[in-house]
Amino acid sequence: MRVTLAPSPGDQTLFVDARFLEVFSIEGVDPPQKATVQRNGRIGYVFAADPSAPAKIVFRLHTEQVGPRSYFAGIGNDVSERTTVILP
Repeated sequence: MRVTLAPSPGDQTLFVDARFLEVFSIEGVDPPQKATVQRNGRIGYVFAADPSAPAKIVFRLHTEQVGPRSYFAGIGNDVSERTTVILP
C-alpha cells in the first residue's frame, strides 16, 4: 500500500493504531519523517512541511491471516476506522 501526502506549507502527521501495525509494516518513507508522536493511543509519524514535494510512505503487508482486519488510520484530525480484507 502506498500513501502520498500532498505538498503542504505545514507539518503533516499520519496516525495509525497498533492494529494497523499488526497488518502492515513500514517499508519506506521519502523523505524520512521528522518525528514520531503519540496521541489518543495512536502512533503519529510527523512529516516536515514542504510546499514543493509530496511525502511518500510505502507499507508492506505484515500478516497472512485471512479475513477482514480493522484499524484506525488517517492524516491529522481526519482519523477513522478502516477495514482491509486479506485474501488467501
